[in-house]
Amino acid sequence: MPRCKNKSSFAPQFARNYSSSDTDNDLSYCPTPKRISTMSSTSASPSHAAKTEKSVDDIFQILITIKDNQESTRKSLEQRMTNLEKNFTREIKENMDKLKSEITLEFAQVDNKIKELKTKMKDVEFKQTQNVNIENNANSVQPKLVFKNVQPIDNESEESLKVYANGLLRALELDFDVLKVERITAHLNRTAANPNQRPKPLIVSFVDETHRTNVLRNKRKLKHNENFSNIYIEQDHSRCERMQEANMRRIVKAIPDLEFKSGRIVQKEH
Repeated sequence: MPRCKNKSSFAPQFARNYSSSDTDNDLSYCPTPKRISTMSSTSASPSHAAKTEKSVDDIFQILITIKDNQESTRKSLEQRMTNLEKNFTREIKENMDKLKSEITLEFAQVDNKIKELKTKMKDVEFKQTQNVNIENNANSVQPKLVFKNVQPIDNESEESLKVYANGLLRALELDFDVLKVERITAHLNRTAANPNQRPKPLIVSFVDETHRTNVLRNKRKLKHNENFSNIYIEQDHSRCERMQEANMRRIVKAIPDLEFKSGRIVQKEH
């Protein structure tokens, strides 16, 4: 019982020692909430700071990685562009060199063809000039001779007449050929009505005067050749000269003591 009384007596005393204001003050400064607040701040702040610091480091590392990747990509692209540029330049140079070689070869071929054409043109011009000179020589009086008493030949073609004239030159021991041969008239002159008429002479053309002169110098050799002993070789004259010679022959025939020999009028030998 006395213990119960003490408890009852303690309560009023405890109430007296704390007023309402004191109670409010004590509640605002309550140790228990203060300790709880302290414990919560010390336990939550380190983990949050660690997480924040870790996330910043991760982001920084990611940025560094991105930067490194970008730098590597840039260098790779630059290297590829450089290689492409080099390859492109090399290919262009190779193609240009190839094209240049082909063009040079084509130009060389064209130059060779032009030179060949020039050579051919020169040859043609030379042949034409030579033909003109030969034609001029053939048409002139000096490189021609008259072969008289030549009997008609089969076909009377120019080739057959040339073969005959060249054979005559071999009989004279001459090693050149005639240029052209033709009869004075185109028709055969021995007919059935007059079989004893002499054939018209041959007009024989030579390349130059030297050939003609050699024939005249050696014509006497024909007297000793059975095949050509009756052939006479004389100089070719113009139409006017031939007419004058014919007239002189008529005059000489009218004078018994004269004769026409080698283009001259001489007295007959008795």
